[in-house]
Amino acid sequence: MMKSIVEESLITFKELEKKIFTYVCEAAVEMTRIILEDYDKGLHAGRDRSRYRDKGTRTTTIKTVYGDVAYARHVYQTKDEEGHKLLCIFWTKR
Repeated sequence: MMKSIVEESLITFKELEKKIFTYVCEAAVEMTRIILEDYDKGLHAGRDRSRYRDKGTRTTTIKTVYGDVAYARHVYQTKDEEGHKLLCIFWTKR
């Protein structure tokens, strides 16, 4: 099939390569977003609710080799030893 596409000049091989690359990068961005948001849901469910008050989600973007990944993650409010309110974001499981 690919041979006939290229031979019939329906699309050049370079164009085909670019379309496949774009599709794979878009899929990788979506997969990364899903993985990061699922990981955040696990952290959210396992947090110490008496210590970390949920302040909702915020969208953030990270740059990857396959594109920018925008995803939502929870932000929490806690207090330091002196009682000052602090906002925090979990990066690893506690």
